[in-house]
Amino acid sequence: MWFDAGQTVLYELVEFPSVSAVFKFHRTLSRKPKVRKLVRTLILPGRLGKRCPDKLSRTMIQIVDMLSENLEELHVASDVMYVSSTDVRMVLPIPVGAHPNLTALELFSTSYDTIALPNFEQLGLSNLKSLAFHGFTLQWERTYPYPILPHLESISFISCHLSSSIVSVLGAHPQLKRVTWRKSYVTPFVDLVGVSDVITARQGTITHLDIDRLKEDLTWLKTGTGIQHLVVGSALFSQLLDIQSYPPDLRTLVVRVPIYYILDMSNFETFAKSGVQNHLEQMTIEVCKHHNGLLQHKEQLIGLFGGGTMRFWVDDSRACRCMAPALAYTGELLHPVAKYGWKYIRRVMPKEKVDLFEWEWPAMKSKRDY
Repeated sequence: MWFDAGQTVLYELVEFPSVSAVFKFHRTLSRKPKVRKLVRTLILPGRLGKRCPDKLSRTMIQIVDMLSENLEELHVASDVMYVSSTDVRMVLPIPVGAHPNLTALELFSTSYDTIALPNFEQLGLSNLKSLAFHGFTLQWERTYPYPILPHLESISFISCHLSSSIVSVLGAHPQLKRVTWRKSYVTPFVDLVGVSDVITARQGTITHLDIDRLKEDLTWLKTGTGIQHLVVGSALFSQLLDIQSYPPDLRTLVVRVPIYYILDMSNFETFAKSGVQNHLEQMTIEVCKHHNGLLQHKEQLIGLFGGGTMRFWVDDSRACRCMAPALAYTGELLHPVAKYGWKYIRRVMPKEKVDLFEWEWPAMKSKRDY
């Protein structure tokens, strides 16, 4: 009984610390079909700007195909699932109708090749509640009606280029409540000429908004009725130093400070003087714990915003990626490389294994001659 309970928890969320773990999990699913129904969330690995090796790509696709019964969340961090159509590449992460219980889908691209936004209803994904794109150039093929997802509550575009036709119908999803738009553009490349239209069209229904840099007129933001939770980047925050510039129903504000961005205390001092403590329930500053200015100014920030009824804290846990460990690999290749050298290993090892190793350890590719 304890074994069964532990197994259920173990396989509920599956992500891979190494390439070898992908192949081990594939073997487990093949040998123990009962495990397949336990997986609710699957996170497939990727590497920015580097195409997934064919052997790894085939294995991950087979894993997704085997998890058709109860999979609810799929996060694809590489371009392994994309196939070509006649003119533009299509995002086809899963076979038609194979995953009817999927409620969250997150896709990453390693290039900005034009991708056609798929018809998720035709793919049998009408139950999607959360949809996220990273690094895509997306267009809408007018040969089919734009799919309105009846249960979609959250949509995210991060580092994307979108056609204006897609933006114009984003607000048509009846349950949409959360919009995330970071480092994304509408073609032709004009900063965020469209998210404001979506918010304006959905007055009172969009409650969560996550945006970073804007160059357009920001007056629409303070008329955004219904927006209760707002996340802004440092650059945008520097343009909004008066609480009166924010949505009237705002309750929670998060200011995200990248590690490369100077922590300008004068901006926070000006914002504090605008009376933010009397308007918000909660304010958070997300900043990497290795940020040069954090230790110097953390106590000052708490002094500026810590008084009154508003809850305030500096969150230095979620934003940090500096010390993320490198992916571990089995000794199958790592030990021989240390013993014989990379040049020798490339000559004697099968190319598929060398490709996998270079994909997981990209620094080794620059040392292939040593």
